[in-house]
Amino acid sequence: LTDTALGSSAWTRLKHDIQTTLDWDYIPEEDQSDLPRFDALDRILPRNELTYAVVNLFTARRESVVRPSPGEEVQLATSYLDLLRLRFEQSYDIREATRDTELEEFDRRPFSDLVTEVTYLPRTHFALTSRTWYSFYDNRITEHEHILRVFGERASAYFGLDFLADVDNDIRRRGQEELTILRLGGHLLLASRWRVTLDNRYDLEEGENLETVVGLEFIHQCYALRALYTHTPFDDRVELRVNLMGL
Repeated sequence: LTDTALGSSAWTRLKHDIQTTLDWDYIPEEDQSDLPRFDALDRILPRNELTYAVVNLFTARRESVVRPSPGEEVQLATSYLDLLRLRFEQSYDIREATRDTELEEFDRRPFSDLVTEVTYLPRTHFALTSRTWYSFYDNRITEHEHILRVFGERASAYFGLDFLADVDNDIRRRGQEELTILRLGGHLLLASRWRVTLDNRYDLEEGENLETVVGLEFIHQCYALRALYTHTPFDDRVELRVNLMGL
């Protein structure tokens, strides 16, 4: 290496890793009639589901000619970037495969939609993620989700578009209507431990705001406190959440 090459860099290698996962999610059915019920969230629903996935990770290697400090010889420095992540995921619902209710309206569909997720990270402060749900029962796409994220040291922002198809023959997606949703949001670090967040969803089909969530967080080494204000066309809600880190 010579001084004339100082500052030059090039991508020199691309590595492809393949990972597979298998998760079993099981929640037994329990009698909860003795517990108070204000809304659907006050009941823990039973589950018995297998989720399998294949993840493809493409990592690029970059070599640059640098001078560690004045007076030293130029050297070759190596850095790595997880450039592209491609994930395929599907679930098999064991309870759905043996369901014996509402069969006149909904056929058994134990296999979930196939989810294809692509995450592209050409720079350390930029990420583009796209998710697509495909139904093998209906032979069509039921949902798209695209989101662009920009990261900084003290702030981040995102812009997203979600597309939902009209689904009326899947018991797990019952009532899903055709929607085109615009998402905007991000966070700003006010001080070393304080952060304000914003998440907004807007229905482009109807021209109305679906939900706006404003949050204020205090982040400690062992816990985090989060105050949220949520506005929808139906109600306004204030929440206080405590997150015990690592639990």
